Amino acid sequence: MSRELKRNVLLIMCDELRPDFLHAYGADFIPTPNIDALAENGVVFDNAITASTVCAPARMSFFTGRNVSGHDAWTNNIPPKAGCEVLPERLNNAGYMTAAVGLYDHYPNDYDYGYRYRKIALPGFDGCEYTKYIREKHPEQVGFFPNSVGYFKYSEEEYYDRWSADRAIEFIESYTKTGKAPNGAVPETENAPFFLYCGFECPHIPLTPPKEVAGTVDEENVPMPLIQERPDEDIPSVELYRRAFLNPTEVVLDQHSMDEERKRDRVLYCEMIVEVDNLV
Repeated sequence: MSRELKRNVLLIMCDELRPDFLHAYGADFIPTPNIDALAENGVVFDNAITASTVCAPARMSFFTGRNVSGHDAWTNNIPPKAGCEVLPERLNNAGYMTAAVGLYDHYPNDYDYGYRYRKIALPGFDGCEYTKYIREKHPEQVGFFPNSVGYFKYSEEEYYDRWSADRAIEFIESYTKTGKAPNGAVPETENAPFFLYCGFECPHIPLTPPKEVAGTVDEENVPMPLIQERPDEDIPSVELYRRAFLNPTEVVLDQHSMDEERKRDRVLYCEMIVEVDNLV
């Protein structure tokens, strides 16, 4: 491919984002004007199905072009089998400058998979640079997530996906102005186009959107999950265990007893999508 035909590529990937909660796919209860603009001016896939329902295997399928059986990273915290070429490695060979910021869910997490520049935000990873950042801001913070439910306890400027978006902007500005990543990393070929992967945690649990997006969703029209009514004696044992885990007394007896909590969680989920749209 000639240099003139190569374009800069920005890949934005969310975690646990369902299409029927995007305005571009008909969800009129949630405003996503920036994602809508991408859909209107780009390509929308109406029949794209993930290769796995688990985070890391799905990502590895995306980055290798293989089914899970082809790369063998069948669950989280499992590396792909030897010989699996991943997208940044291939793009390096094609003359790109490769970079990754934000949520990076490829095991082992300290392996760069060919990226020449990385700034990682990944819960539970010792090398997570967002965790270091938030601890410097708030020494009392002990983990990646400040709280496990409700609104993010700090300002939106310190939100984990805001941090990732800022790192993406930082890379683009640095590379387009100087030909170098913020840490000085350079491609093998001068004036190479860039491939930048930006991973967002949202709207993955915990459901903790920044409070700045509170009230942006049409709560009355947020759909509730479909619940199939069954006679008590016809409830599968796995469903009984699930209900007991959620709420030992009420849920086993009445599956609608969780409706208020389900509604709250769905609204928070929607507001996290609004935050993603703001960052886009």
